[in-house]
Amino acid sequence: MGYTAPRAAEAEVIYHKDLQWNQQNPWSTFGLYQALQAQGREQEAIIARRQFDSWWRNADVGLDYSRLY
Repeated sequence: MGYTAPRAAEAEVIYHKDLQWNQQNPWSTFGLYQALQAQGREQEAIIARRQFDSWWRNADVGLDYSRLY
């Protein structure tokens, strides 16, 4: 699943809100990574990806995209 730039900015806001409430949520962190990357904000995306990788490292399933309800 990819984001267009306007939708990526909207998704970023939603993921940040979720992470305020549910800190260290790997689903939202991965979604934030994708949203930042879609906006060309590579440095911030790298930070989010590293956070995701550290929280997801012991998972037994892969993650291709986040869930946005």
